[in-house]
Amino acid sequence: MKKILFGMLFLLPVLAKTQDISAKADAYIKAYAAQNKFSGNILIAKNDKIIFRKSAGFASLENHQLVNDATTFRIGSLTKMFTAALVLHAAENQLLSLDAPVSRYITILSYGDSVTIRQLLSHSSGISGNTQPNAKDLQTLVSGFAAGPVKFRPGTKFDYNNFNFILLSYILEKIYAQPFAVILQTKILGPAGMKSSGLDSAGRPADNAATGYTIDPATNKWVPATDPEIQQAYGAGAMYATTEDLLLWSAFIRNGRFISHSLLQEAMRIVHADYGLGWIIRNMQAHPMAGHTGTVRGFNAASMHFPKDSFTVIYTSNFQDMDVARFANNLYALALSLPYEMPVFKKMMLLKNWRQQN
Repeated sequence: MKKILFGMLFLLPVLAKTQDISAKADAYIKAYAAQNKFSGNILIAKNDKIIFRKSAGFASLENHQLVNDATTFRIGSLTKMFTAALVLHAAENQLLSLDAPVSRYITILSYGDSVTIRQLLSHSSGISGNTQPNAKDLQTLVSGFAAGPVKFRPGTKFDYNNFNFILLSYILEKIYAQPFAVILQTKILGPAGMKSSGLDSAGRPADNAATGYTIDPATNKWVPATDPEIQQAYGAGAMYATTEDLLLWSAFIRNGRFISHSLLQEAMRIVHADYGLGWIIRNMQAHPMAGHTGTVRGFNAASMHFPKDSFTVIYTSNFQDMDVARFANNLYALALSLPYEMPVFKKMMLLKNWRQQN
C-alpha cells in the first residue's frame, strides 16, 4: 500500500505539469486561430507519448472542410531528414561512403570529383541548382545543372540549397535501382508505420489533404496558393505527412535500428551554422533540440525533438504567411515550461464560420 501511495505522489507533479502544458498550448493555439493566423495541427509528446494535440482551422476553406487529426500537409524541408537518414543507412550498409566524391555515383557532373556526399548533406558543397518546370524525372533535373558552377571551394562555407538533397535523391536511386518514392516507402515509411505519409510525386491522396493558402495583399484574405511543382523537390522537400506520422518518424529514427546511435549523433553535430548532416541543431535556453523546419508554397511545418527533456514538438500548417519563427519558438518554450509570449495580431478577413469550430 505504501508503495502505491508513493507512486501516486511521484506521479502527481508529472500529471500537473502535463496538464499545465496542455492548458497553455490550447490557449496559445486558440489565440492564433481566433485571429485567423493559424490553420493546422499541433502535437506535443513526452517520451514519444502524446500529451497534447489540437486541430484548428480549415483543410479547405472553399469546401468548409475542417482540419482533423488525419489531415495531411505538405512538410517541405522536413523531407531532408528522411533523405539524410536514407543516405546514412546506405553508408552503414556500405552501399556508399560519406566522404566519397559524388562522381563515384553520378558521372555526369562537371564538379563531381570535388564534392563529397557529406558536403551535400551539410549544405557545404557550393553547388548551384534548382527545380525545372519541364523535368520529367530526377535524371533530367540533375542533367540540367550538370555543368555547375560551384560557388565556393566545397567544405569551406554553408549555403542552404535544395539541389544538394535533389542530388542525394538521385544517388539513392542509382545505388538502389529504384525510384526515390519506393525507397522512401520501403525503407522508412512502411517500417515506421507511417501510413498517411508519402512523396507528392507518387500522388497525395485527396481524402484529408489540406489545401495550402497565402495572403492576397490586395484584399488581406487567405487565398489558395499557386500549386508548386512540389514533385520536383524530391528528397529536398516533396513529402506530405500527418503530425502523428511525424511523431512515429521521430521515435523510429532514434531507436537505433535503422541507423546506429553513434551515426545519428554524428549527423546531429553542427558542421556549419546550425546545420549537421540533414538536421537543424539549435539550443533553446540550454535545451538542445534537433529536427527540421519546412516551408513550401501554402504550407509550414516543423518537427523538433528535445533529447534532454524527452519532448517532441510538431506542427503542420496550411497557412504560409505567418511568423514561423515566433510561432514555433513560443510553442517550444511553453512545452519546456520556459517563458513565452502570447500573440497579438491585427484581424484578418476569412470565412464567417472560421471561429465556430475553435
